[in-house]
Amino acid sequence: MARVQPAHRYHRGFTTALFYVTLKMAEDRDDGLTRMFFKAFRENFKPATKLWLILLAVGSFLAVDGFVLRRMWSENIFWTLLTATLIGAAVLYGIVLLYAFPLLARFENTTFGILKTAFLVGVRYLFCTLMMAAYILGYAAYRHVTKKRGCTLPWSGKYHCRV
Repeated sequence: MARVQPAHRYHRGFTTALFYVTLKMAEDRDDGLTRMFFKAFRENFKPATKLWLILLAVGSFLAVDGFVLRRMWSENIFWTLLTATLIGAAVLYGIVLLYAFPLLARFENTTFGILKTAFLVGVRYLFCTLMMAAYILGYAAYRHVTKKRGCTLPWSGKYHCRV
């Protein structure tokens, strides 16, 4: 079976719709998966795209800044402080990225409100945030090292959509 990958411009809308459907299923309010998914996709497409573009711009800025900083590195306190600031900003960006789309699926808020809430929740529950990040990075490393492709989880033993 081939692995289905959504187009990049629709990816965040799909992600938000997936969070929405998962939350509704957890609340035991199942009104038909497909219908709920496409309803959530239509409702959240514009806000998710707006949020995604903002996060893409900030992430691109941090990546370019890191690349330039690495090329211009010098052994003095200024470059060390600038590097520490960039690493701190990247960590805060990662925290916001972990929570932004699930919050968008759950609550109606402005884009700035979603970003602010994602930051506050991530910092408030820092231990849970670090555990989520460690799990995601560990799982990605596991998949990379074992060269497994597809949609399965490491404990499932079946390859449901293997390339």
